[in-house]
Amino acid sequence: MAKPRRLLLAVFVVIAVVALLVPLAAHANAPAPPGYFSIQVNNAPTNAKYVELFLQDPDTSNYVLFGTSPLLPDTADFSMESYNQPIDQYTSNIKISLLDSGKVVIQTSDPASVVPPSAAMFASSAAYDAQSGALTVYFANYAMYDHSSGTPVISISSALLLAIFARMLISTTFETLIAVPFKIRPLWKIICVNIVTQLLLLLFVYLSGLNYVSAVILGEIAVFVVEYIAYILLYKQVSKARLAVYTLVANGASLGLGLLFNVLRWLMG
Repeated sequence: MAKPRRLLLAVFVVIAVVALLVPLAAHANAPAPPGYFSIQVNNAPTNAKYVELFLQDPDTSNYVLFGTSPLLPDTADFSMESYNQPIDQYTSNIKISLLDSGKVVIQTSDPASVVPPSAAMFASSAAYDAQSGALTVYFANYAMYDHSSGTPVISISSALLLAIFARMLISTTFETLIAVPFKIRPLWKIICVNIVTQLLLLLFVYLSGLNYVSAVILGEIAVFVVEYIAYILLYKQVSKARLAVYTLVANGASLGLGLLFNVLRWLMG
């Protein structure tokens, strides 16, 4: 192997090692930020069976029903659709109602703000005390900052590590198989490049402070550029046009697969 290519691979290895040593956020390798807004209900009446979530309409200031969720056993989960954007992308204030088994309103909370204290944070969950009537919204950073202290925490469970590994394995295998009809050899170089770029994309998505969709879009553009340059240096015998098409197809397919996993909530850690 030529010296420049050996140097390039060495740089990739160093970057990978550094990336592995950086604290990783929960729900990683590009699982999306929490796709559900969870509300914990404390001291709930025994007949409370459902929770209604209302969002304030920014145009009329009226509260509009967002959804109804069963209270199981003391938590209600509301799906945040539209690419798993957090609830603060929809509204500035929320309130909830507790309903009985016949979906008759038992009590309604006062409004609570879901506006994050900083651009790097999002509304992650809420807690409602049915006795005091207090509705409290909690915020988290994409790097998983503790909402009470504002300090970064490391939260890496075995399930999270398994999700990271499984997603990286599936994505790398997927992109490597796509290289076969393009007649790009040897395949181990593609595997090495993909492992590094996936780690860098992971870190960028969760540490950039951008919302999930913006971070993924910018990150994928950067990944395409980095991988294309790497492939040009590593596969001098392959035409640049073929490498460009392969990189575009492989990354597009891999991105689509990851978004599908997010929608289906597979391998979320």
